[in-house]
Amino acid sequence: MGNSREDAVRVLQSSVSTSRAIPTVAEIMDDRARTLADLVVILEEVGSEHALVGGLAVGFHGRAATIDVDLLVPLGKLAGLSRALGARG
Repeated sequence: MGNSREDAVRVLQSSVSTSRAIPTVAEIMDDRARTLADLVVILEEVGSEHALVGGLAVGFHGRAATIDVDLLVPLGKLAGLSRALGARG
């Protein structure tokens, strides 16, 4: 039977070496910018007006931003938007 502390250290070391790297804030924001650009293309394809709202919109005005993307879309465009998003997986 091994030393429980040594066993615990081995388990932690193996989990750290195989775990995914944590993305930086810049990487997350770049990913959100690409997502937003893709969504704008889709919204334009379905002819929908839209507005960027929430923390990301606040960030464009120099205030602290969150990393999620909030969009306001007219109710009448949701069915077309849903189909267009579904087609892209």
